[in-house]
Amino acid sequence: MNVTAREILNDTRENATHEFMQMELFASRPETHAIIVIISIIFLVGIFGNIALLSYVLCRNRMTSPHNIYSVNLAVGDLLTLLIAMPFLSSIYVLNSWPFGEILCKLSEFVNTLSVSVTVFMITALSVERYRLLTLHPPSLNLTSASVISFILWLSAAMLAIPDLVSAEEVSYERVHFCIPYRQDWGETFAKTMVVIKFTCNFAVPLLIVTVCYFLIGYNLISYRAQFHSCLHDDDQGTSEEEIRRNSKRKRMAALVLGLVMIFLFTWLPRHVYLMWFYFDPSPYDVTWHVIKIAGICLMFCNAALNPLVFFCFDSRFRDFLCCCRRSIWDVEEYTEIPHHSVVLTELNQWQDGTKV
Repeated sequence: MNVTAREILNDTRENATHEFMQMELFASRPETHAIIVIISIIFLVGIFGNIALLSYVLCRNRMTSPHNIYSVNLAVGDLLTLLIAMPFLSSIYVLNSWPFGEILCKLSEFVNTLSVSVTVFMITALSVERYRLLTLHPPSLNLTSASVISFILWLSAAMLAIPDLVSAEEVSYERVHFCIPYRQDWGETFAKTMVVIKFTCNFAVPLLIVTVCYFLIGYNLISYRAQFHSCLHDDDQGTSEEEIRRNSKRKRMAALVLGLVMIFLFTWLPRHVYLMWFYFDPSPYDVTWHVIKIAGICLMFCNAALNPLVFFCFDSRFRDFLCCCRRSIWDVEEYTEIPHHSVVLTELNQWQDGTKV
């Protein structure tokens, strides 16, 4: 996230400017190389996982439920984060300056906020959809409604990102260029307002909605279990087994979304804590907050790579899809290793034996 440059420019409290403004210090800081390695691993794992998730849903024609529609949009948002936000962030540590100009500065900040907002909004939509599925009748939205909701969420994310498109700018300090998200001549009030808006829209409100949904889901499951066991002896065996299977599948999907929520909370809380402190607390920038900043940057990008792993852990069909892809690759490799004349002889023998038609 290019907000790091903004943080460097604003580390002027308590005469600490030179320590964090001297860009040659980037190369000598112990975390610089570690961040590059961590970001590279996150990038590779995240790209593979999200492309695999998209392939699973799209290639298998599984756009048959609101859950899958939201999952596809979640993967697209994660890919935007991995392909655009992460490379621009790593450029600060690799190149020690912003070499891309002001237009890309504005676009990178816009896409970064857009992708983060889409990810958060889709996780929230998945939680609400799980609540509807487990507690309401009719249980879920139709595909058209889910598609419309996804479009509205993308539009809302774009509106939240437009201020960054306008306010981001490239600045220079001692012949070093920075990309900052909030114009300096607009004052601290604008920056603080945007930080509060993003914290509210991309963390506090979604977390509140998700918490309420899962409280109601838990209460409903407990009530349903008691009611189900009390009526179990009145049902025939086939009906009971079918109901048990259906309820088990619903709980697995609820656990999947809950896993996404817990990862979201764990990976984004440090970043929001740091930003709220940085813009609202006048205390000096010290080693503790520097560690929190670096950890928050790495964790927020981990979110985009960990989301597909949650699907892998809780969705057996997604696991089967990846296993089938792996077996297919192995089969192709084994086939290509067979000499061509052996393949021809095998086919001739099959024709002679009448086993190939």
